[in-house]
Amino acid sequence: PGLLRPSRGTKVASTASFTLPNVPRPRNPLILYSYEGNQFCRLVREILTELDLPYELRSAGKGSFRREELSEVTGGSSQCPYLIDPNTGIRMPESKDIIQYLYDAYALWTPPIELLRLASDVVTPLLAPLYKLITPLQAGSYRENEFEYRSEIAEAKAEIFDEISTAPVVIYTFELSPF
Repeated sequence: PGLLRPSRGTKVASTASFTLPNVPRPRNPLILYSYEGNQFCRLVREILTELDLPYELRSAGKGSFRREELSEVTGGSSQCPYLIDPNTGIRMPESKDIIQYLYDAYALWTPPIELLRLASDVVTPLLAPLYKLITPLQAGSYRENEFEYRSEIAEAKAEIFDEISTAPVVIYTFELSPF
C-alpha cells in the first residue's frame, strides 16, 4: 500500500464479503491486463483484492507478447490497466473508470473518493516527471553493457513464455506484499 493509500488492498472490505446477502459477485473471473511497475495497475489490483473479486491477471509489461495481445483486444492500444468483464461485456482502460465500475457493479457501497481524486488529478501529474525517471530503473533498463542487457531480456522472455504458455498461474491472495 502506498503513502496516499494506507492499508488499501491488504484485506477484503467487510461490506464486500461474499458472506453478506445481496453482494453482487461475478459468475466468471474478470480479466485484468496489468504490469507490476505501474502505479495505476496497482491501484486496480488493490481494489480487486479489497472487493474480493476473482480475476485473471495477464501481465502485459513492455515487450511482452501479452502487450501485443492487448493491442489486438483493444484495436490498437496497449494501455494498462485494461479490464475485461466477461459477465457484463464491459471493456475499459483508465484506472479511475475501472475502479468506479468495480464499485458500481460489485460492491454494496462506494467509498468516498476525494483522496483518490486528489491523487489522480493533482498529485499524479505533479509526480509524472519522477515516474518517468523511475520507470526505467524499475524495469532494469539502465545497464552499462547494452548487449548483455538485451541477451538477459531475451532469455527471460523465452523462459516466461515457456512457463505461461503451458497453463495460467492461479494466485490466491488477500494481502499484498511490498516485495
